[in-house]
Formats: sequence, structure tokens, C-alpha cells
Amino acid sequence: KMAFGLMVAGLSFIPLMLAADISATGVMASVWWLVLAYFILEVAEMCLSPIGLAAVSELSVARVVGLMMGAFWLATAYSEVLAAGFGKLASLQIPEGGAIDMAAAPGKYSSLFELMLWIGVGSGLVYFILTPLMRKMMRGAQWKTALAGRFRERSIRAARRRRTGRCRRSFQPVSGPPDAPP
Repeated sequence: KMAFGLMVAGLSFIPLMLAADISATGVMASVWWLVLAYFILEVAEMCLSPIGLAAVSELSVARVVGLMMGAFWLATAYSEVLAAGFGKLASLQIPEGGAIDMAAAPGKYSSLFELMLWIGVGSGLVYFILTPLMRKMMRGAQWKTALAGRFRERSIRAARRRRTGRCRRSFQPVSGPPDAPP
């Protein structure tokens, strides 16, 4: 599902490429190309984010799940740095007192969108190829997580029994004087 999400995220740049090609002819492109690109990107995000968050919480040791979630969101923040770097690829040099060359802009944007398309589809294909290896590496993780959850539930139930005095091994309080027979 994550490989599918990566590929769909890459495919979301196709409407932007088409809009750049339309604007290269001198006609203004419709804003609906941008809306379509965002829609496709959000479909991809719905495949990526929940699976990533579930994997982080499932594969992490119980004591550091919060730290690992923070690392997941830190990696997401670092992706914004990468996005800024890719944005610089499409930057236009505007001479002092000059204007934007509207004929050159669509070509630069179209090449950036094509690059992003191939990065997204390529990383999705690589992830798809590596999926069997990653499943093999995570084989025992689900069992360990389920087992840890059962032990945690047992210890919580035992603590409740001790607090309420219903534990098998706890001593029942004796009413009356200490020398009275029970």
C-alpha cells in the first residue's frame, strides 16, 4: 500500500505538467489542474501516512514509541527542506528591473514536474521491489507486539486485583483481635 501511495504521489505531477504545457502556448491554464493535482496527492497521502504511523507504533519498543513518532514527524519536516531544494531547480533569474520571461517559465516548471513524477514513481517501484525483504525482516515484530500487549494486560489485571484484595496470593485481612481464631 505504501508503494502504491508513492507511485500515486508521483503521478500527481501529471496534471501540473499538462498545465505547464498548456501555458507554454500562451494560453492561461485553468486552476482546476492544480485542484486535480492536489486531489491525487491527497489520495496518495491517505495511503502513506496511516501505514507509516502504524508501522512506527508497531515496530517500536513500547518505552520509545513517542520518541519514534517524533522521529517520524522530524523526517516529514526534513522533507520540506528537500522540497525547497527542488523548488530552487525551477527558479527563474529575473534581471534587475526586468520581468519574468513567460515563455521560459513553463519549460522550467514542466521539467521540474517531470523530474518529480519520475522520482515518485521510481521510489514507489523500489519500495514495491523491497517489500518482500522488509516483510521478512519484520516477521516476528507482530508476534512480539501482540505478546507484549498480552503481558501488559496481565500485569494491569494483576495490579487491579492486588489493589482490590482479590489477588490469589494476597492475604485477606482478619477482622477482630489478633489472638482470636479466624
